Amino acid sequence: MSHVTMNRTAKMTTLQYSCILVCFLMNMLDGMDVMVISYAAPAITKAWSIGAEALGLVFSSGLVGMSVGALIIAPYADKFGRKK
Repeated sequence: MSHVTMNRTAKMTTLQYSCILVCFLMNMLDGMDVMVISYAAPAITKAWSIGAEALGLVFSSGLVGMSVGALIIAPYADKFGRKK
């Protein structure tokens, strides 16, 4: 039996299920920050005396910055972060 065949029939371990759970929870937290900031937006516009358009630009810039940062940093994470 080859290594590939053996991996396809092996059951997942508790560690693997735990890893999936942690990734799922982290993804939920990542989405929650957008939800929380959108809930707080009216109070922020009032306290800072800025328009909704300006605050929308700031929020959008944050999401674009995260996306661009992930695209730029990911190749370096693959190059320097993986164990060989």
